[in-house]
Amino acid sequence: MRLFQVPVPHIVRRNRRTETPVRVLSLLLLLGMSFRCSTSRAAAFVPHHAPCNRHAVSTLAAIVGIAMRLPTSSNGLVLYSSKDNQKSTSSQSERRQPWEVLRFLQQSSKFVNLPFLNNNNKNPFLRVQPGDVLWQPAASRTSSSTSSFTFAPLDDVVMGGASSSTFDRATGIWSGTVTDANNGGFVGIRNTPAVNWDMTDCQGLEYKLKTTASTLTSASATSSDKRFKFVVRDSTDFNGVTWSTSLVVPPNTISSVRVPLKTLIPALFAKTVPNSPPFRKDTVAGVQIAFSKFEFDGALNPTFAVGPVQLQIIELTAY
Repeated sequence: MRLFQVPVPHIVRRNRRTETPVRVLSLLLLLGMSFRCSTSRAAAFVPHHAPCNRHAVSTLAAIVGIAMRLPTSSNGLVLYSSKDNQKSTSSQSERRQPWEVLRFLQQSSKFVNLPFLNNNNKNPFLRVQPGDVLWQPAASRTSSSTSSFTFAPLDDVVMGGASSSTFDRATGIWSGTVTDANNGGFVGIRNTPAVNWDMTDCQGLEYKLKTTASTLTSASATSSDKRFKFVVRDSTDFNGVTWSTSLVVPPNTISSVRVPLKTLIPALFAKTVPNSPPFRKDTVAGVQIAFSKFEFDGALNPTFAVGPVQLQIIELTAY
């Protein structure tokens, strides 16, 4: 099978206690997504928002191919080649970093529906009106908030990268470290579980955000604005078409950032999808924020720099 013909790099150590669980979990994810596709409509008639997620199946199949052939360490797969080991004096961005499969599984499992587990990974239907408070941190949540989800990290580890971040649901603080090692270069957060919003009566989403000096992503960065990607999803596909816009978030202040639904750009893996069907305001399933090296169609984020990233979400409302 072609998907399983993955070149095997030099391995620096082996840990049998963790390699079996990694392989089993990878196979379960693949089987779950394959079952989902086999029970959906014929592939030729499946639209972009249908339950079948063939991109996720391909991604997971590749992961299974690696996991079935490579040993793991206590932190996941260690993918060093002998050539990489010779670059011990290179910068972090230039060196090949270990790929943490366990962290990949931990992050991706929050956003992939497994029908054979019968998990209800979707909130009840909500007809959203302008002014509705859709999310607040747990520590400051008011009775007017409809928060029924939280955010969780979705970093470039899902693509083999080495960036990492965490999200504190109590305070709304998202923080981490971004690196472009392993050809990566982004950290992000995404809602979990999936929402089920009808935003027909709304124009967009408004984030109230707090940035600090630590938001600056390198020691040499000045107190300039930073561009974040704001993403809205109209399907629950793990790797489906996303609707995005890049907006400036000023540093060292509390600001409101509006994400208008009518100007969102359809994209898949940072490439625009010109012939995508229109965005469906009545089936909003997810929201996402990312600090990324990549804009669209090969363009780069001019404010990107490797290093620490921090952003606090104070409130998310509809307008």
